[in-house]
Amino acid sequence: MEPVAKLVRVYTHLSENVPSELSSTARLIRSGDRRKALGRLREEIREAVRASEGSHVHDLEAKPLLRRFLEREAIDPADAAVLLEASQVSYWYLAMRLGSARGGSPRSEAILAALEAGARSPRSVRQWAEAARRRPSERTVYGFIGRLMSEAHLPLDLFARLDLAEMMQKPYLKRFVGGL
Repeated sequence: MEPVAKLVRVYTHLSENVPSELSSTARLIRSGDRRKALGRLREEIREAVRASEGSHVHDLEAKPLLRRFLEREAIDPADAAVLLEASQVSYWYLAMRLGSARGGSPRSEAILAALEAGARSPRSVRQWAEAARRRPSERTVYGFIGRLMSEAHLPLDLFARLDLAEMMQKPYLKRFVGGL
């Protein structure tokens, strides 16, 4: 699951090298606004649960990059909401983690292990969501994403591949992402 390791490297690069004027993500990370990131993370977790239950959807017509990505990956458009919300949960967790003075760099090995553990777990999406909302960590957040992706029968690293495809659209990241 090399895309997950690449994603972590891109977020670390954003936090350390990309000017805040170019990237709202770099600006968010450098702001250290853990409360904002934590609030958004919790909201995205709620939306991801609703997406897994079919009550939260996205308009694919408004997201051409996502539509093309789903076509290229041969993924059913009905799974778009789950994929997008998994991506958003990961985004807000990484922003929170990198922006926290004591958060340290995310560890791709721990994220991969958590994805696999979540996918194999007998715990439900809702149980994982509660754990991730209550005590966000690589283990709980990516365990939740792993369970979510597994229940939707999606590849565990698909959210990372989508994020990398989106990052390739950013002129200030294209060369970095392409060189990984």
